[in-house]
Amino acid sequence: MAKLALLCVLLGCAARASPKSAQNAASSDRATLLAAARDAIAADDLAAAGTIYEQLLRIDPADDEARAGMARLDAWGGRLPAAERALRDVLARHPDDEELRALLVDVLTWRRRWQEAAVEIRDGLARRPSSAVLLERSARLSFFRGDASEARALILRAQERAPESPSIQALSYRIFRGEVRAVARSDLYPTGHDDLHATELTVTQWWRRVQLTARTEQSQRFASSAPLGGYNGFYAISAGFPLGIGYRAALEVGAGGPAHSIPRWLVRGSIEAALGARWSVDISAAFSEYPDGTSLKVANPTLRFIPRDDLRCDLRYWLARVNTAAGVPSDTHSAGAQVTSRVAPRLELGGGYFYGVQLDRNRPEDLVASVRSHALAVHGDWRWSRTFGTRPEARLERRITAGGVLWIPSVALEGYVRW
Repeated sequence: MAKLALLCVLLGCAARASPKSAQNAASSDRATLLAAARDAIAADDLAAAGTIYEQLLRIDPADDEARAGMARLDAWGGRLPAAERALRDVLARHPDDEELRALLVDVLTWRRRWQEAAVEIRDGLARRPSSAVLLERSARLSFFRGDASEARALILRAQERAPESPSIQALSYRIFRGEVRAVARSDLYPTGHDDLHATELTVTQWWRRVQLTARTEQSQRFASSAPLGGYNGFYAISAGFPLGIGYRAALEVGAGGPAHSIPRWLVRGSIEAALGARWSVDISAAFSEYPDGTSLKVANPTLRFIPRDDLRCDLRYWLARVNTAAGVPSDTHSAGAQVTSRVAPRLELGGGYFYGVQLDRNRPEDLVASVRSHALAVHGDWRWSRTFGTRPEARLERRITAGGVLWIPSVALEGYVRW
């Protein structure tokens, strides 16, 4: 009987201990599952991560860490309304979580709800004034608004607090108040043709929300065929200004000479508009006239897709109408595509293909002739520091003319200083 009583006591103790043991086991299982979800995200297996978060929410629908994880997956997958609902719900209980608030700002920005994004940034910085991720979002929003000076000050504050952050470092390279760019380019023509060597200088300065730019190109073009008119000096000034968040307009005027292959005057206008979270379009129209009386009208829409913050794809099209001095019009069509990837915080690599008429590198008479080109180009962009960078480019053009095919390699080296 004593043994039976002792057994009952032991069983009773075990029964009282089992809930705690079960709780510890459940806590251990939850930690293991959360770690597995993080590993799946790191391996870019978002489906597996989603399955794990769903399992955790079936066990405990009030698990805010699992709900936040699902919200991240919804945001990355483009399910923005679901992501916003979950983020707002979790933030109501954890208002000091700067990472979740930064993600909510991203979702609102992708949904083009700029004012609400600004409110979330302001509320978050009121709670966490030194939050690098919220300062980064504030800098990005100021940049979208067209205020480069404010954006530059904000991103530098963010960089002081998180100097090793790749996203903050990359954004700091994109946002600047002023810039000087110098380019040396050589097009190497086959024997019997003149090479084309050109240098370009561009100076850009933001004044409040207005971007002011002056540029010039100096070159010797087709000198042997026009010994008195081969030299070119082209000069242009432009101003860009925001029309609202996500919209921007610019106007450029320029004049050049005496080379007959350079426009005597040029006027160009452009409008850029955001189409959504990852898409934007830029449409420009240019009018120019050459010394021989040939005039050129060009429409150039560009569609940009940014599937990730470190990847950019551009699709371009040119429709050019050429009117000769005799009044004979001719239309030409050109198109191109370019992909640029930021493979490291300081390094971008890119390449592209072009087909059509090289409007900026041909003589006026070539614009109406059956001159067409296929061109491949590759480039790199290395930022040596916050203020200095270089951009080498190599290009190979296969130009089809009435007299045959020309292979024209070209190289360019660009350097820039930003402040």
